[in-house]
Amino acid sequence: MKKKNIAILVSVIVVAVIVILLLLFNLKTYSVMYNTNGGSFIATDKVKVFMKATRPSDPVKDGYTFDNWYYNDGIFDFDTRITQDMIIEARWIEGNPVAGTFVISFNSNGGSSIASVRSNEDGTVNRPEDPVREGYRFVAWQHNGQDFDFESKVKSNMTLVAKWEVDDGSKDSVPAEKVTLSPTTLSLKVGNTRRLTVTLSPSGAVNREKKWTTSNNRVATVDANGTVRAVGVGTATITVEVDGVKATMKVTVTQATSGGNNNGGGNVTPIDPRPEDPKPTPEEPETYSIEYVPEPTSAMGEVYIRIKSSKRGYVSGVVQITTTGGQVINEAVTAGGKLMPRSVIQSTVVVSTN
Repeated sequence: MKKKNIAILVSVIVVAVIVILLLLFNLKTYSVMYNTNGGSFIATDKVKVFMKATRPSDPVKDGYTFDNWYYNDGIFDFDTRITQDMIIEARWIEGNPVAGTFVISFNSNGGSSIASVRSNEDGTVNRPEDPVREGYRFVAWQHNGQDFDFESKVKSNMTLVAKWEVDDGSKDSVPAEKVTLSPTTLSLKVGNTRRLTVTLSPSGAVNREKKWTTSNNRVATVDANGTVRAVGVGTATITVEVDGVKATMKVTVTQATSGGNNNGGGNVTPIDPRPEDPKPTPEEPETYSIEYVPEPTSAMGEVYIRIKSSKRGYVSGVVQITTTGGQVINEAVTAGGKLMPRSVIQSTVVVSTN
């Protein structure tokens, strides 16, 4: 009878422990913070352990196009199960969104980071520099498992993924026998750029040195990566040479549409600069410090990061935050403070004040 009672007691204890663990599991949450890098505010997401963060609406930033959300220098996968506090960073492409163009992101799949680009007005995409990865040879950019054709027309935002093969030294590069340039003709407006694509045959001709030249650098220039820049109105021939084999293409440059600014449009009378007013010498320099003010109602140990002036009390500004995960971000801080979990903050420095 005693043994039966002991068995019942052990069973009750096991069940109680399981219930307690389940309750703790459901109560544990982590903070997923969104650093918009100057874009519109995105509220911190509170996520239960092992659950997924909800992708927020894309932020907006005047003069820029939203690229994607990044974590540890890679595009963040919102199917990731959350097991810690984290800061996800927004990245931007310079220039406001343009109707009919799309954002192309590059997942280097373990290689060096490649910045996103916007598609050209004709729907094509400029080929970026090849990424590098220790112990691997870059093969191609792929979309949905197929090699991507950079002369094809894109119709939506997309992410291209790098394809690699192990570089064990067994595939030594061979000389090129045939060189092809794409496109073979190109029209650009003054100030625009386009990167050309080089295809080498046979397939073993990889990582060969390329020599680029232009027939008229007053019309178009070309750099070591094959990026053509339109300089002046006219035509020019771009040539690439690999192992003594050449390929050419023709670029036609037209005048860019006038933006209405006054560049050589008439005489401008210079205005004598106004002498600078003498600057008063401050009695004492204004200094700044950072205070962590606990949020009394927070169950997550959150604090307000506040900038304190030696003369004006609490002020707004920008603070550089180094997280416990090693990320370095700049955050705008109001006079009332920026709320963050204390557990993710390693150090803070005042960058600027208002």
